[in-house]
Amino acid sequence: MSQINREKYDICIVLRRNLNIENLKVMQIVNAKKKFICIENISKNKLINQEFLKLKSEWINVNQNNQNINEYDYYKNFLIKLGFNIKNKNSKINNPKINSHRKIVINLSGEKQFTNINNLSKLINLVINNTNQKITIIGKTFDNTLQKKIKKTLNKYKHNFRINNFFSKTNFRQSMNLIDQSSIYIGFETGLSHYAVNKNIKCLILLASGGGHKWFPYPKNIRKNETYWMYNTPCADCDYIGDNQCLFKTRFCVDNIFKNNLERNFKNFLKHKNNKVNFSSYSYFLSNWRYKSKRSYLYKLENNKNIKIKNNLFLKIIYLFEVLKFIYKNNLIYFVSKKFITKIF
Repeated sequence: MSQINREKYDICIVLRRNLNIENLKVMQIVNAKKKFICIENISKNKLINQEFLKLKSEWINVNQNNQNINEYDYYKNFLIKLGFNIKNKNSKINNPKINSHRKIVINLSGEKQFTNINNLSKLINLVINNTNQKITIIGKTFDNTLQKKIKKTLNKYKHNFRINNFFSKTNFRQSMNLIDQSSIYIGFETGLSHYAVNKNIKCLILLASGGGHKWFPYPKNIRKNETYWMYNTPCADCDYIGDNQCLFKTRFCVDNIFKNNLERNFKNFLKHKNNKVNFSSYSYFLSNWRYKSKRSYLYKLENNKNIKIKNNLFLKIIYLFEVLKFIYKNNLIYFVSKKFITKIF
């Protein structure tokens, strides 16, 4: 931070759509002739709001197209508005030996995964029963309870000669090297999943809907060799970061994936037959609902898996019915009532 403070810059560009305390600290000290941001979501934290208002006049906030959900499209359009020439290039990280590898990597990193640990056994058994390659398990989580459950489950497979268990035993670089040696990668919404996709490895991404389609799936024009499994929920785009953790003990947007006929879909994945599967009957979600946001709209995940703004009154009523259906089917009536009463009193 001291180095940033000492330097003088011609231009400063903050590529963040959600304002947080780290961004704010940089914005407070940077010395630049021109300052540009593309912030659409401001935290409800009063201190962050107050500090941002003091700086607001120094920064030009470039508004984005309401349809730009994915991070790639969002920042691409932001930079184009600033005058940058962005070329469409479907690039990938070079991996010349990729076709010679036969290993499968399952990455259990992060906190954006299942909460029902039985689903881990379902996933591993699914891979064992439908493939014949060696399976390497990597990953790490800062959730101590989840970590203990994962280790206990993996211990059941310690005598399976096909499985190499490196869970909590590798750093980021070592995990990347193991991914480089794989022909199939399976993981959740983490940095290593982005790495695997950009290595052009055949990837199955188990996608929580908390990101509201901002990070994954990639836009169709830059998609590579990946398949996405998701369970869209009416509470999608909760953002599940920082203070915005999942509201529920069960992460329905991941755990409910495992209530379906996964074997048929997994075989389709192996045969290149699908690239995006939504297992839920819920089509709508409200963007950025946990922020003070410039872009809080109703979106629909259509049959062709494209995402479109649907902001008329009739569709808002349909969305309301989807919310009620979700509450009823997942036995959340008591939970919602308790939350509602707590807010009132």
